[in-house]
Amino acid sequence: MAVRGRRSLIGLVTVVVVLAGLFVVADRVAANMAEQRIADQAATEMRNRGITSDGKPTADIAGFPFLTQVMGGTYQKVTITVDHPRNDQGALDKMTLVATNIHAPLDAITSGHGQVKADAVQGTATVGWSAIRDLIDLTPLRQIPGLDVSQLKLGVKNDHVNLTAPISIAGFTLQLQATGTLAVNKGEVRLQLDDVRAADSGGAATLIPQSVISSFIGQYRDQLAARIAVPNLPYSLVVNKVATSDTGVLITATAADVVLSGQS
Repeated sequence: MAVRGRRSLIGLVTVVVVLAGLFVVADRVAANMAEQRIADQAATEMRNRGITSDGKPTADIAGFPFLTQVMGGTYQKVTITVDHPRNDQGALDKMTLVATNIHAPLDAITSGHGQVKADAVQGTATVGWSAIRDLIDLTPLRQIPGLDVSQLKLGVKNDHVNLTAPISIAGFTLQLQATGTLAVNKGEVRLQLDDVRAADSGGAATLIPQSVISSFIGQYRDQLAARIAVPNLPYSLVVNKVATSDTGVLITATAADVVLSGQS
């Protein structure tokens, strides 16, 4: 009798283990299907905005089990990763999109019909300084008399950005130096100037009255606040934060009520 009881218990445990394994498999299959659908939608969103990348975007849905989240119609977080997104404006090194508080009816997951929507999406993108040089909007700088934008150099030290370029003032060629930090204003990334000066190492600056140099710099100071033309971002993301380091720039952008899958 005891042997029969042990066999029954073993059989029950085996059934539970098998069912649990099947549930895990089914859960992962459903999650993978949803991730694929969201990744496909991300690729379409990028294509519609003229954005290409190295390889297809990938999506990762957080949380286990996935099916219980879907049955409830909401799940917590989806992370979309894009490698080297770029368009005609320039290129980013990497972009990561984190969608939170996602709403999805069961039909949107099982059949592909309906929408998967997120209350909020936060995107972060990294770009190196060499690429930032190519993203500077040179249009207002070209309008500054005597400034040679072809020799414009960009550097960063102690979280401050330095722009240098030759400039001709009163017949003398000086070195224009503008120092500042990157800041966001109404979704645009600009160089917020702390200091602008013109000088050279050959003593020519001493032959020009300082008042002339100061007047010239004051006249064109606003145009030196260079705009960084950040490439288009998917899902109508708006840039609201920027941070710098010795290796490059970290850009943060957000959007609300975003359709991740299905027609908007």
